Amino acid sequence: MGTSPEAARAMGAGALDIAGNMNTAALLMINAEGLPIRVVTGLARPTSNFALVSKPGTNFSIKDLKGKKVVGPKGTFLHQLLVAALEKEGLTEKDVQFVSMGIPKALSTILAGQADAALVASSALIKANKAGAPTIVSAEGLVQPTLIMTTTEKFAKEHPDIVARVNKVYKQALDWMNKNLEKTAEMGAKEHGISVENSKTLISRSHYFSAMTAQDVKDLEVNKKFLKENNMMRKDVDTANLILPVAFE
Repeated sequence: MGTSPEAARAMGAGALDIAGNMNTAALLMINAEGLPIRVVTGLARPTSNFALVSKPGTNFSIKDLKGKKVVGPKGTFLHQLLVAALEKEGLTEKDVQFVSMGIPKALSTILAGQADAALVASSALIKANKAGAPTIVSAEGLVQPTLIMTTTEKFAKEHPDIVARVNKVYKQALDWMNKNLEKTAEMGAKEHGISVENSKTLISRSHYFSAMTAQDVKDLEVNKKFLKENNMMRKDVDTANLILPVAFE
């Protein structure tokens, strides 16, 4: 599955029961649109893996982006990062030409010089930097991206045994990763088409975890406030109901 919005559409169509990777900004917006999605387990808090980069050969600041073309996935933490970075400099999304597209396309667009800045994450960020597209700003200190595994409320109620098993298997996989970092890095390098060294960098930046905490609930409230203030959520949601009890175990 690709982006969080793609996973949400698949869930809404009944074609997907469990999404292996979704961000909490998408979780909030999806629930606000009436599709009850619930957290099965936490995955990662990759703050430094989310960034805004400028096209090769430039060294733009956030203020330099006024009137310029910025590409990236709408309705994601990267989108939230852009709005937060602009807001910090007294600007708004309307001050830039924001064009929505997935991360792979955003990467190819910025490297082709067809945009002034791009929102990228994980291996795409490493590839962008390596190709000469410098980081303008990362999510550090601006937003708290949290990646989660999710399911529909309907599936969770009908198949609690499967949800519990998926949660358990992820914990086992995370334990194996922590005990076999070299092998994990090799597998990640092959999957993303990057060096083993860069794969290790991604792993260290990702801050993998499993059990959700009370702080995660507070972060959801902070993100909800931000999304509502920036008209990225049309309706309110009760964040206390978004995380399944098994996700706290």
